[in-house]
Amino acid sequence: MSFQSCCYLLSDEYSYFVHDEQLGLAAFGSGEATEAERNARFISVGILTKHDTAWAHAARLRDLAR
Repeated sequence: MSFQSCCYLLSDEYSYFVHDEQLGLAAFGSGEATEAERNARFISVGILTKHDTAWAHAARLRDLAR
């Protein structure tokens, strides 16, 4: 999976995806970082599920990505 080139401008974002027969949801988060970290901090956390319940986990994924 890849993110749009402007995702670094967002503080958080969600992406749905399909892998084989499973549904996935990824939460992307960005935050401030030091110059030693090249002023960038990006985290993406995702899940795969066989059911359409991915959104039930959205808030928790967002919290993990922050």
